[in-house]
Amino acid sequence: MNADDVYRIKTVTYNNKRVPILMQNENGPCPLLAISNILLLQQKIHIHHDLAYINFRQLIQIVGDYLVEFNPPHPNPEMQANQQQQIADALAVLPKLGRGLDVNIRFQKISDFEYTDELSVLDMLGMNMVHGWLCDPQDVETKEVIKDLSYNQLICELVELDHVATTSQPAASAAQNAEGAQTGSAAATRDQIAEWAALPSVVSWNSHNRVSSRAPAAEEGESSELAPAPAPAPDAPASTSGDQDLVKRMRKAQVVEAFLNENASQLTYYGLAQLFAGVGEKELCVFFRNNHFCSMCKHEKELYLLVTDVGFYDQPDIVWEKLADVTGDNAFCDSQFRVYHPRKREKQGAAGKAAAPGITVDHLNQALNQMAAVPGTVVSAVGSAFDSAVGTLGGNAPAGAAGAAAAAAA
Repeated sequence: MNADDVYRIKTVTYNNKRVPILMQNENGPCPLLAISNILLLQQKIHIHHDLAYINFRQLIQIVGDYLVEFNPPHPNPEMQANQQQQIADALAVLPKLGRGLDVNIRFQKISDFEYTDELSVLDMLGMNMVHGWLCDPQDVETKEVIKDLSYNQLICELVELDHVATTSQPAASAAQNAEGAQTGSAAATRDQIAEWAALPSVVSWNSHNRVSSRAPAAEEGESSELAPAPAPAPDAPASTSGDQDLVKRMRKAQVVEAFLNENASQLTYYGLAQLFAGVGEKELCVFFRNNHFCSMCKHEKELYLLVTDVGFYDQPDIVWEKLADVTGDNAFCDSQFRVYHPRKREKQGAAGKAAAPGITVDHLNQALNQMAAVPGTVVSAVGSAFDSAVGTLGGNAPAGAAGAAAAAAA
């Protein structure tokens, strides 16, 4: 984030008050934008209504001033020294939020993030951050594998097993054979392991799937039964135990891979349900999804995300996006949280134009003729009244005065 970068300011209505919000000038995470917009909606920070833009330096100054104001000195001298250090650390971290925020989530609760210095800024500002990438407890196997591990821990485990699987093929094959012999269904075991290996690797999403780690398929005409596993040598019991452990670890890795791949949008249906239950009514918080940070609001039991893409700056009726589905099929809403219907508005505009036909040349000529006829009619009426009055008084007025006036008017 360049210190000279600017944010465009859009004015919207929130809680029946006109408040400014900041539009995102480029696609990126920018948690600072989400934090600032929450403070603006809450009217805890203010931007002059005459401003059309605000630059990065100004925004950092405004948010930093509020952070200090929100954390008054603690009455206990010892606690005050610690507090001042926390404030200093938060102010030092604040500029870094313009380019991103290191987040390491866990998959059990919507507010479960690994604590970092960057996240301390949210605590110092008195706001929450939530996510919806949660493991459904009804998926017993996945929940047992993931437990309370963080995202980084899961990835490290997958990287390690990926390395083991690609460098220890003989051991892995022996482990597969041993597993088949123990279950009494060698063919089923081989097919199962082949299915696991067919899943894409999390650590190589942008490369080809591992081919060498897949179990070889039986040639046509060959028996689908694996040969009985040879009896382990008396001097190598540890090897067999290690092979069995490798199979279990590989299975856990495949479970993790499946979970990450199936929920690549970083939002699950269970997580969405927990967001509805965990976010308070009228609460404003930071929502993390797809490595992006948004300002979230709960209004009348529904969740909404503030629309800050600069492409919607000229759309006054698009302020919120309703969060109702994990697939992204969500509706835009106005400042009153009413669903925006562009086609309906276009039809209403077309109907209004049809009800008010345009003015033609014939209409103008008719109007001019009517205007020209009005003076003659009026003068004729006045002339008649004048002649009657003259006759009543004895005819002293010049005859034909009304006619002369009418002729003059004509």
